[in-house]
Formats: sequence, C-alpha cells, structure tokens
Amino acid sequence: MANNLQFLETLLQKVAEKRTGFPDPKRNYFEVYQEITGDLQRNVYDAINAGLAANSSEQGLYTDHGKEHFDTVILYAGQMLNLHHDGELDQIADKVTKNQWVLTPYELYLLLLGIRLHDVGNIYGRENHEKNILKVIKEYGVPHLSKDRIEAKKVAIIGGAHGGKSRCGSKDTIGLMQETGGDGHLGAVDFKKIAAIVRFADEVCENRFRAPSGGDAAIPSHNLIFHKFARSITSSVVRNQTLNIQFTLDVEDLVRAYKISAEDPSKEKTLPDFFLERIQKTEIERRYCSRFLPDGANVREVSVDVEVVKFDEYDDMESLERRQFTLKERDYPGSSEDILSNEVKEFMAMDNIKQLSQV
Repeated sequence: MANNLQFLETLLQKVAEKRTGFPDPKRNYFEVYQEITGDLQRNVYDAINAGLAANSSEQGLYTDHGKEHFDTVILYAGQMLNLHHDGELDQIADKVTKNQWVLTPYELYLLLLGIRLHDVGNIYGRENHEKNILKVIKEYGVPHLSKDRIEAKKVAIIGGAHGGKSRCGSKDTIGLMQETGGDGHLGAVDFKKIAAIVRFADEVCENRFRAPSGGDAAIPSHNLIFHKFARSITSSVVRNQTLNIQFTLDVEDLVRAYKISAEDPSKEKTLPDFFLERIQKTEIERRYCSRFLPDGANVREVSVDVEVVKFDEYDDMESLERRQFTLKERDYPGSSEDILSNEVKEFMAMDNIKQLSQV
C-alpha cells in the first residue's frame, strides 16, 4: 500500500511521524491505519460486490463498490481539501501538527478510516448498509477497531452518515449527530465536519470505471440505466472549490426508456430524466454538506459540461450539441425545482433529444 498512497494518506504518514495530536503518543497512527486498510483489502473489499448483488432486496449488478471505490473517495476528499501536489505536503503536515489546518491530526486519521469503512456494510446488502459498519468490524475482526469500541464507534458514526436515515427517520444524518467529541487530553473532534467530507467525496466519485467494461448484455435490464449514467462521466475533479463534471452522452442511449425495477417491469425511466435527477441530487448534497464544512474544505458550485454525441458504424464519434452550466445558490433560496435552470431542462427534454438524433 505504501507505494500507492493518495495525497491524503501521505499527509497522515508525515503527520503521524511527529506523534503529536493523537490519543496515544506511543502509537504511530499511520501504521495503525495501514494495518486496518490492509486487512480490509485482503478480507472485506473483494467480497462487497458479490454481497451487494446477492443480499440486497433487489438483486442485480450494482456499480463497483470494491477496493477502487474506496481509493477514489479518498482521492476526492483530498481534492476537497485542496491537496493536488506532493511537494506541498510537508508544509501542510506542519500546519496540521500545529492545529492550523482544516483537520487536526486525529481528525485526519478518523477521516481516512471513515472513508475506508463507509461502504463496507454493503457486504450484507444495500438496505441499511450505512448502519452495518460496526457489524463488519466485529464479524471480520478488523484489527485495532474490533478491540477498541470507542474508536470503532467514532468511525461508524462518521462513515455511517453518508446516507440513509437517522433513527427518527430524518435524512439529516449529519445535522442530528453530536456536535463534537473529545478523546482524553485532546481537544474537540468535529464529527460533522469529517462526516460531511466523507459524504460529499462519496457523492462525487461516480465515474465510468465503476461500470463493467464489457457490453450491455451482461447487465440486468433494471440496472442498465445506472451503468449508462456512470459510463457517461468522462471527467470529474474538484479544484478551486468547484466540482467540474464532464458528460459524454450517446444520443441512442438518450432516446430509449430503461426498466428500473426487477419486480415491476412497467416501471421505466429515460436517461435524460435520470441525468437531471442525478445532477440535481449532487447539487442538493453539495448544499447540505456545505452547512458543516469550513472554507478550506467547502465546494461552492458544480460546473457541468454535457456533450451529446452520435457514433457511426465505424465507432467514430460526432458531436451533436454541447452545453455548459453551473449549479450554485442564486438570489433568495427557492424550492428544489429551482436548482436546475430552464435551459438545462430544455436541453434534456425528449423533444430536443429526438431532434438531435435525426441530425
């Protein structure tokens, strides 16, 4: 693992060498993190996709939730924290140690563990997977955490807030968690801040590599629209507090309807409608997570670049139309329908798509 570290992991490695700002100054918390991650990679990650497919209430082929997914979430969390160059990590590590950065040393450690464990509950199925982190820690004997219930609970709280509902049925899983928590002589740990980074980094990590590389024939019909959407994401990066997403959509995929339920074949949805729902959800998640994020980790807008293309018999790609638009708060807050402009809705309207398909 040490040879393939993300910037965020390298930062922990540098911070942990100084042994300050952690609950136990005798331990190297990067080595602890490595041991936990190595165990998850050997014993848990490879079984998640199979568990997700077999144990969910609606069986099928979901987008990838294996090792690469967790690595990608760490990548985006690093981008949210403006980690883009290896050469700047020594200076940032010094700030972390002095509590002059977005995260304290222990918060950095908890963030990485929260990401490493946020989706492991999918091994038991999609439903309530965010509530099964502690179950995985116990049943798989995850090192350190399985023997430290207090730290395991912290990690489960942080990782589990990325989705689902609270015990009272609210989607406000971050807002309803405890504000801060301490650990012995350490100062407060901001659970909401850490959970918001995990949640939004997980939200934006969808990409074409999470869809199977083969053809559509191997994908159950009720799962196909999810993979079509994932494949259409050609680029996604957070830089300068902006999430930039590029989509390339095949017009032939846009004009048809897709089944969305194995149990009810009559339930269908078009890819344009699905696209609008997903980008609206991304912006809603951005606004929600922004409530809990300081400026150094906040994403202030989503920039979307959409290109509709057509492929000929030789697989040459022709661009039919391309649009760019930005999602962010404007003026006085409105309803959820105000998130998407009329221009975006008209561009994705089926009448327009059908006209493009006949070009």
